[in-house]
Amino acid sequence: RLFDELLALSERGRSVMIHNTEGDLHIFHYGQLIQNNSSWEASTLLARGLVLRRDAATGATEVVAMPWPKFFNLGEDGLTLKELAARTEGGGHVEVTSKMDGSLGLVFHVEGGWRVCTKGSFTSEQGRWATSWLSQHVDISALAVGTTYLVEIIYSDNRIVIPCKTGSICVHASHATDL
Repeated sequence: RLFDELLALSERGRSVMIHNTEGDLHIFHYGQLIQNNSSWEASTLLARGLVLRRDAATGATEVVAMPWPKFFNLGEDGLTLKELAARTEGGGHVEVTSKMDGSLGLVFHVEGGWRVCTKGSFTSEQGRWATSWLSQHVDISALAVGTTYLVEIIYSDNRIVIPCKTGSICVHASHATDL
């Protein structure tokens, strides 16, 4: 059902839902119209680089890489700081982090190997660079199949704002790929 919902949105155009494929892999990322209009639904909140495998013969779908769901900057979701603070009382959790100046990458295992994609593309320059870096600098035997690693891809040719002299990927989080 999730696959069909996202596919239907992508048929309305890239401004609604970005959809790219590579063989039986599909990546979905919400488009600018959804962002600008705040037209969030459960499916679009998950579509922040969600990678699904769809078997063409059977229609069976499985999650291959699971990104963070859409998160909101303070005020974007209509909550004030006071309301947010009230939600953290009694065990709620708020995490404030530094913004690294790179691109979000999803590290996942597929077809016998590890690779990195960005939230909207299997073939981005950043994803190709990070896949190469991963194979040269990381003991991949330490990575767990069935886990998505969310990383920041940082290198000099990927300057967003702050210049960087060296390259690396920085792990933000990891989690199981099942929904």
